[in-house]
Amino acid sequence: MQEAGLMRGFGMVMLKSSNLEVFFERSLDDLRSDYVYPPEVFEQILAWDPDAVLKAVQHSNCTVWLHDNLPLDDRCGICLFDDHVSICCYDGETGAFQATIDTGSPELVEWAESYYQRVRAEATPFHDADALISLDSFF
Repeated sequence: MQEAGLMRGFGMVMLKSSNLEVFFERSLDDLRSDYVYPPEVFEQILAWDPDAVLKAVQHSNCTVWLHDNLPLDDRCGICLFDDHVSICCYDGETGAFQATIDTGSPELVEWAESYYQRVRAEATPFHDADALISLDSFF
């Protein structure tokens, strides 16, 4: 993510705070991002630093989508970068990180791109933090 110009994906991949710091700093700088989150995951990200998150998502570089029923949302996340894909896997019961697959394989990048486009087509653009149901519990 440090050197990428474009990041797209979906799932829980961004929940680690050190990842969030880099992601939102880069989104305000030169990283173009387009990411689909389950609403409850995006609420957790908002709770981490509401000011930083809202500032970034209002920036033209950063587009956030919400999806109520992501495939494998409790077990998998996919990030597409400029020339490679990362797939992060989690324990479905505990949410604990299990593995990362990171590859520039053209076949896997093509598969991930196609999968991401289907997920994004089903998602709703994020426009307003007040639209999230349980956001009040974080403030």
